[in-house]
Amino acid sequence: MKRKRFSELLSAHADELSGRGPGGSPAEESEAPGPLFQLAEELQEVLAPVRPPASFKEELGRRLERLAQSPPILIETPRAIWRRRWILGAMVAGLVSLVLSAVGVVAFFLRARGGGDSHPT
Repeated sequence: MKRKRFSELLSAHADELSGRGPGGSPAEESEAPGPLFQLAEELQEVLAPVRPPASFKEELGRRLERLAQSPPILIETPRAIWRRRWILGAMVAGLVSLVLSAVGVVAFFLRARGGGDSHPT
């Protein structure tokens, strides 16, 4: 299917370069598109289908099965690293705030009971 499409595209391009219309009738005389056909032949050689050996297919299959069974590799992006650092920083700040509040509440109740009177009278 791709080969047919490639042939159609190449033919249409050759027709356009040679000055022929879509129906193949010559619109005007022009030089023969020799370089285009040479390019087409070179492309045909380069784009020839490749049939890998059976050993390659088997080894590839084994490697793919091994990869499918192994756990995925997680790669952290810089954005994820910074996000985690911000969350950790916010957690630490919240914990420090909580501890200071608790110390303040304890100090308030100790002072209210009269146990923390530091002013000599």
